Amino acid sequence: MMILGLFLSPLSLYSNMAELFILSRLIAGIAVGMSTMVQSVFLTEISPVGCRGLMGTMTGLSTNIGVLTSSALGLPQIFGTDTLWPYVFYIEMLPCFMLIVYAIFVLHESPLYFLRRNDEKQAQKAVEFYYSREDNSYRVTKQLEMELHSQIHHLRDAGWMVLWTDRATRRALYFSIILNGTVSFSGIIAMSFFGTFLLNAIGFSEHGAALANCISSLAGTAGILVGAITIDNIGRRFLLIGSMVSLVAVNTGMMALVSIFLRYHFIWLGYGFLLLFNVFLFVFRFFNTIIPII
Repeated sequence: MMILGLFLSPLSLYSNMAELFILSRLIAGIAVGMSTMVQSVFLTEISPVGCRGLMGTMTGLSTNIGVLTSSALGLPQIFGTDTLWPYVFYIEMLPCFMLIVYAIFVLHESPLYFLRRNDEKQAQKAVEFYYSREDNSYRVTKQLEMELHSQIHHLRDAGWMVLWTDRATRRALYFSIILNGTVSFSGIIAMSFFGTFLLNAIGFSEHGAALANCISSLAGTAGILVGAITIDNIGRRFLLIGSMVSLVAVNTGMMALVSIFLRYHFIWLGYGFLLLFNVFLFVFRFFNTIIPII
């Protein structure tokens, strides 16, 4: 599905049909949503319990590296022109094809998948593939089997009504809604899709804004790495509160700088905005690293 969406994007240029580009974005968006959910479940099921938090962090790091790479490829000096932009989508197809080949010929299904089908032999082979050699495959398989039975028993006894009747579950639901709402309305969507436009609007040249936006992606990468290192040393609650307060302060500062620039047109304000822009990306990625582990 992703390959189909990526193929339609360049085709819209050659056929001069904007509708194809809209359709390609719709298909690619559905594929991204599906892959995001599937990869989270798959990585959780194949990872040892002690590594699951780290795998969630690595997912965010990989996503940020992808954003950095796409920002670099989209620079006007590379493929960010009226005629060369389709090549970005061609390049994006390469990892898709590589993943398909790797998944077909190398990857195994998760051990829990085989246990759900009562295939203990294949589950042990999957454990041998994904776990270290020091781990006893039979013992690990039995542990996963107990975990699976516990999940099934809990789901049978719980049902959807437990979200409202059980106090602890209800609080966890409210907390999850608040966290995800904070992420959605933090401003990251505007920063991700309109970062170049925002920097251009506050005084940077078109090429300078694109380059600054690309380099700023490194701040997000640094935020993920720092979050992964400090999460177990400082504590989730303190980091969560500090990150949210920082996001509010940075957003307020950026709005103030934009308001002053629109009124007085001080060019030097653009550098102050760029600094806050980088701080925002750092804090958000740091904050986003904490959420899967919580």
